[in-house]
Formats: sequence, structure tokens, C-alpha cells
Amino acid sequence: MSNHRQTIYKSPISILVIIVLSVFVSEALVMAIIDLLQPFPSILFEILFDSTLLILLLSPVFYYFLFRPLLVNIRELKDTDEILKKIKEDLEMQVLKRTDELRKVNEELLREIAEHKRVEESLKQEKAKAQKYLDIAEVMFVVINADQRVNLINKKGCEILGYEEHEVIGKNWFDNFVPERIKDEIKTVFGRLIAGEVKPVEYYENPVLTKSGEEKLIAWHNTIVQDEDGKIIGTLSSGEDITERKKAEDNLRKSEQSYKELAERLSNALNEAKIQKQTILKSRDAFFNMLEDITESHKELEELFINLVRAMVNALDAKSHWTRGHSERVTSYTEQIAKEMGFDEDEIKNLKLAGLLHDIGKIGTYDHLLDKPDKLTKEEFEVIKRHPVQGVEILKEIKQLKDIVPLIRHHHERLDGKGYPDGLCGEDIPLGSRILHVADSFDSMTADRPYRPTPGVEYAISELKKYAGSQFDPRVVEAFLRVIVREHCKVSTHPET
Repeated sequence: MSNHRQTIYKSPISILVIIVLSVFVSEALVMAIIDLLQPFPSILFEILFDSTLLILLLSPVFYYFLFRPLLVNIRELKDTDEILKKIKEDLEMQVLKRTDELRKVNEELLREIAEHKRVEESLKQEKAKAQKYLDIAEVMFVVINADQRVNLINKKGCEILGYEEHEVIGKNWFDNFVPERIKDEIKTVFGRLIAGEVKPVEYYENPVLTKSGEEKLIAWHNTIVQDEDGKIIGTLSSGEDITERKKAEDNLRKSEQSYKELAERLSNALNEAKIQKQTILKSRDAFFNMLEDITESHKELEELFINLVRAMVNALDAKSHWTRGHSERVTSYTEQIAKEMGFDEDEIKNLKLAGLLHDIGKIGTYDHLLDKPDKLTKEEFEVIKRHPVQGVEILKEIKQLKDIVPLIRHHHERLDGKGYPDGLCGEDIPLGSRILHVADSFDSMTADRPYRPTPGVEYAISELKKYAGSQFDPRVVEAFLRVIVREHCKVSTHPET
């Protein structure tokens, strides 16, 4: 509209029309003024007329060059003001919209921050609760991050190491708490474990370095720690200080060696006595009195040997509250079964000795496995299953025990071939071993164990009947059941063991 107006005002015809109209209007006004001013002097009249006429003639010029641009500018300013108002309104709307969006984003951020704080606080509480549980444990617990630094350690762990908790947390485990001689090896294994190249070993023994510089031997159980995506981020290890136990085992091994040497000497003495007895028998009439003395000495030596074996076995059984008296009872059951099945005196004597020594291989088994309050893991049971072979290794060099070594090796074999260590079947298993297996199993089922109370005699009898023909020799089971029926008052459970 502003441009249209400017076009009209600039037209020459419109300007001419305006000037002509102005002249006519001016003449009319002048004539009216003349009539009014006739009484005044003529010179004054002329001046007034000329001035008025001049003003009227110049008014279009003034309008076109002065007032019209001003009016156009005013109109343009008004249009500009309307545009600016509209822009302002649009900007205000955008600002309001953006402010609302920012407010929503801010509220969402505040909620996320609050949720993060809540989760963080919950994690702190859970960690504190876990730390409290771990601190009452009688074994040490250590969490090691992938960067080899200690993330968590319980009270027992600090006691073993001799440090305060803040002195351990955040420290490199291998650089500060592992002896120098094995540090690189352990670091390499840990790195491969974090990389997923190897699986954690369920049980192993490694020393730790204490604050005083002393080494303590720890029996470790390990597992890996993973994040939500399954990535390995560290390890969790529980450890028991077995330093003193290990020293006791070493002392026991030395004692075992002494017992073996003594048994060897006694066996040699028995052989010499037998040879001497045979020599004297050739001249019985001449040396009858001497023969009686030698026979008595031979019996005393045999009795001494048996008593020494019994003392050694009792010492072995006494290592664990749960196995005390076990070998004596197995020997008693074995003797009764052998008599029921018509064995001769020498065979019974060998079976009794085998009953006493059937678990001698457990000397090499860690006490904590025998006393473990839970069922053994697969790996731990494999350790226990080695005791028949370990028993053979202990006894095989004693020539006088060569007849009972096979009985000890195979006393955990089954008729169906599912036993150990050699998986023998049926008649391939020595009869003496089958007798020992029944006697040993019956005593185990009628005695308490750290992971369960005794099931009782009736349960043990039902199990023998149930597995006769698959696990147990039916003839041996029948003979033993006859013994139990006849001697039931002598068979009982053994909660004290």
C-alpha cells in the first residue's frame, strides 16, 4: 500500500492538478480576505495578498519534498513495527517452547541424577552389607580387578597379611603381596584368566607375603567376576591359612617314614625269626626248648607289628573327628565276614591287616577335605579317589605286605566296573577287596559325616541289599547280613565319629 501511494504522489499530472486547485483556492481566499480588509491601507493589503499567494503556491512543493517523505517514513515505520511485533511474538513462542523443552530435559536429568544417586547409595549399602558378611568369615576373601588392584578384602584377609584395610585397597596385589620368586608366573596366569584364555582353577596353594616379610601358605578357591555383558572384570578368591597344617603334615610324613622303616625292620626280624624257626625245626628233638622260645618270640614280634600298625592307623583316623575308629570297625566287620565265609586263619590275619591299612593312602589327603561340612566338589572327590593308589605306593616296598597290597588297591572297585581306581569287574576283583568294600561302606553309612548325620543301620542294610549284584558281591552281603542278624547287639551307629 505504501508503494502505491508513493506512485500517485510522484505523477506530474497529479502535481499540476494540485497546483491549479491550490491557485483557485488561494484566489477565493484572497478575495474573501480583500472584502474583510478594505478598511486597511492598500500597501498592507498588497503585502498580505502577495504573502498569502506565495504560501499557497509553494504549499504543494513543501508537501512533496518535506511532508510526503515524512508520512511515507511514518507509514514504513508503522509497518516495520508490526513486522517486529510479529517477529517478537514468534520469538517469544519459540522461547516458550524451547524453555518448556529445556524444563522437561532438566526434569529428566534431575530424575536420572536422583536415580543414579539412589543406585549408587544402594550399591554402597550392598557393598557394606557384603563387607559385613565377609568380615565374619573365618577365611580371607579378596577381589582383584582386571588392572591387578585390590578392590575388596575382608577382615580375616587383613589379619593374615598384617595390614589395615586402607593399606591394601587399591594396591597392586602381585607387586605388594606375592613373593618375588613367583610374581611373574602368577601375573601371567592372571592376565590369561582376565583375557578368557584359561578357566580358573578351583583349588590351588600359593604363598602370600605379609607386612612383616613372612610368607604364609594359603589354600585358594577362585572364581571370576563378570559385568552385565559377560566381560571378565576381575577375580574373587577365598583363602585359608594352612601354614601350620602344612608343617604338621610335613612332620607327619617324617613320622610315616619312620614307621615304614620300623615296619621294614620288624618284617626283616620276622623273616629272620621264621628262618630261624625252620632251622630249629630240623633238629626239633635236640632244640625243643629253644623252639618254644623262638615261637613265642615270633608271636610277640607279630603282635608288636600289628600293634604298631594299629597305633599308626589310629593316629591317621584321629586326624579327623569324623573318621576316628573307622579302620578298627572295618577290621572287625571284615574279620566277622571272613569267618562266616570259612576263611582260614592266615587269610583272616591278612584281611585284618588289610582292614587296618585300607585307608593308609589318606595320609596324603588334605585334612580340610575330610572335615569339609559340605559335599565334595568333583575336583575334591578326584583327590579323595587317589587314596587307594597312594596307599599302595606307601606299602609296596614292604615285602611282607605284598599279599595285602592288591586288597587295599581294589577295595573301592564295584562288580559292575564303575568303581576305582582300575574299573575292575566281577571276579577280576580280589575276594578280599570285595569283603573290605562291604565292610567299609557299611561303616561309612552308619557313621556321622560333617555334611550329614548317620542314616542308621536299617538304611545301611537296605542299601547293601539294593546294590547287591551291581556294587557289592551278593555272597559277601549275604554273609554280612547273617553276621548282623546273629551279632546285631554289637552293630550300632557311631555318632561320636
